[in-house]
Amino acid sequence: MISRLILILLLAAAAISISEGATDFPHGPRPTQPVYDPAGVLTPDAAREIAEPLVELRQNDGPDVIVVILPELPVDGPAQAANRIAAEWSDAPIWCVVLAVPGNADSPWIIPSDTLDGRIPPQEIERLTARAHRRAAAQPTEPQKIGTAAQEATEMISDWAIRAKNDRETLLTESVRRQLEREARARQWKIIAMFAATAIAILLGGIAWLIARLRARQPVYFPPPVWRTRLGGNHAGGNYVVVELKAKS
Repeated sequence: MISRLILILLLAAAAISISEGATDFPHGPRPTQPVYDPAGVLTPDAAREIAEPLVELRQNDGPDVIVVILPELPVDGPAQAANRIAAEWSDAPIWCVVLAVPGNADSPWIIPSDTLDGRIPPQEIERLTARAHRRAAAQPTEPQKIGTAAQEATEMISDWAIRAKNDRETLLTESVRRQLEREARARQWKIIAMFAATAIAILLGGIAWLIARLRARQPVYFPPPVWRTRLGGNHAGGNYVVVELKAKS
């Protein structure tokens, strides 16, 4: 029983190691220069000439252009291969991979990052990429094709990165402006609400005071008449009474 359990664990470990080995990136870590040429298709001077503008472009968090020269086209196609290379080698938000396979009639391929979607019109990306590919493919030698493709990719991706950044800053500025307007309107409505509440409170207080005053008032009656007798007046009770006043001796 124990031996069977050990055998099962060994088989599971072997399967895990095989699956991990199958998913390993075949090209290893990123080279120090943005030109990967394991077969040495380019001379050192040509590789350095291609790499220098790419290094300069990448400085200060700029877009990343990587030139990859492979002996054969990966089975998953140029687009998938470029995305995998960028995922392993680049941490830039905007990148472009120039994939070259010497001897292939469709080489080189220029694959920009999908992060440009929504910022640059897809029709423009497709049109300019196709134009850059035609210019590169028209060159007579493989080094010239690769160099032209790298130059075209650098110009395109730098322009797109600037436009994407400006669009993002414009959107942020517009968002901030709208937020400030919303806050200003909220403050205005708050002040209006405070004044309205104060006015309503004063009005209700006045009405309550008036009602209280009206309820506190007593009914008003005419004062009772004061009856005084008058000599010779009607109903005086002493009509025709003569009083003689004698002189005091």
